[in-house]
Amino acid sequence: MEQNIQPANLTIQKMIERSNKKNRISPLSKDEFYQELVPFFEEKREKLLGLLKNDKGWSSKLLPYKLVFINNRKIEDKSYLYLFDKLPNHIYLQNKKPHAYKTGYSSKVIFLENLTYLNIIDMLRNLFIRRIIKIASIENIISFFKKLISSNYANYECQKTEYFLRLSISNLKVSTGLFAISAYRVNLIFPFKESLTSDAIRDGTADNKKILIINKEKNDKYEGFDEILNIDDLVIHFYLFDFTEGIQIYKEVTGLNEQQIYSIIDLLKTTGDSEIYNFKKELIYMNLSDGKVLEIYIERFLKLCFGDCYDNLMLKAQVPSRKGVRRRDFIIYNNNSNNPFLKSLENKGTEFFLLDSKNYKKKLATRDLDTFKSYLDENSAFGNFGVILSRRGASSNCQESIFLWLKKDNIRIIVLEQEDILRMLDYLDNGRSPIDVLEQKYRELLLLM
Repeated sequence: MEQNIQPANLTIQKMIERSNKKNRISPLSKDEFYQELVPFFEEKREKLLGLLKNDKGWSSKLLPYKLVFINNRKIEDKSYLYLFDKLPNHIYLQNKKPHAYKTGYSSKVIFLENLTYLNIIDMLRNLFIRRIIKIASIENIISFFKKLISSNYANYECQKTEYFLRLSISNLKVSTGLFAISAYRVNLIFPFKESLTSDAIRDGTADNKKILIINKEKNDKYEGFDEILNIDDLVIHFYLFDFTEGIQIYKEVTGLNEQQIYSIIDLLKTTGDSEIYNFKKELIYMNLSDGKVLEIYIERFLKLCFGDCYDNLMLKAQVPSRKGVRRRDFIIYNNNSNNPFLKSLENKGTEFFLLDSKNYKKKLATRDLDTFKSYLDENSAFGNFGVILSRRGASSNCQESIFLWLKKDNIRIIVLEQEDILRMLDYLDNGRSPIDVLEQKYRELLLLM
């Protein structure tokens, strides 16, 4: 078969383009398997281990896996491609029963021009995520779910005991994905012990459910729960729904930074780059202290996030004061917004939405907010409200000053850090309004009173 491009060097986009071409109907040959697929798999695995700093724990788990291809065309008109960790070498078989495997694919026909390369990357991604979930602490899992729940529900209850942590949510409305659950009240239970019965969790609410979440494969020591989500369910959640949704837990478990995690995502994702993905990656790789670059980025970001909130978005950048002594980074004309939160701000006097961007290497100090506060003091059209987009966030002293200004002068300043900006992009990517993140931060600020 003619090959104009070396498979091991194919980009994701090129592989996707090739997968859309007309395919042949014959299964992989032995030569194609050993000369093209095996080198491709080994190169990708080696790159993954390099990105994981060649950690011995990762090497010991990833290196034993070998590629297996079984051509069963004659006995069942089916082929199998999977990873197995109990073989000395990669192997091509015919008319054999497949091993018991968790990571792989079967098909009427598996052939080179189709999704075979992407399937191999899928399998490596599955191994990576399964390993992450398996070695994660229960605290890592809890931290992820707390953020997931708080992003969707303003009110939830949290109870921690010696034996478990419980997150209780009323009127859960998520109908797809990991939480395909219908109940008035849902209790998400995270056990701290190796065994637990549902009777230990008291909840007299009518029509409630107790859902146990564990990062183990066996459930036999946990009894009486309405449902148990184990490691297989968690792997599916991170693997299928949104590979980038797990960045927080990937960082915590591996000890890598955002840029290193995004390099792993680039290696293991099997979709082309979207506008939102590129927006997120651009921010992650942006140098700190380069204020002008961040300003250019934030202007595009604001147009992306606020564009659907107005019939005609009026966004002004670097707006001078009357004598040109000061320049406000960004001002949005907050007139007749179709977004309920922005409309409520307008009703409270925020005719112009003031925003500032900071790309400092350190967290904001109180003195960094003095000029921004003076803008709000001097112009009533800002309605005592403004947002600062600071990649490193605000120091504890700065947060205390924001609280005191709120208490004394009713000046409301929200600081969005890099994680909040990324979350706004995630919301946009998932069909939610990114302004919801602003509203959540706003309500958190007011609740400090």
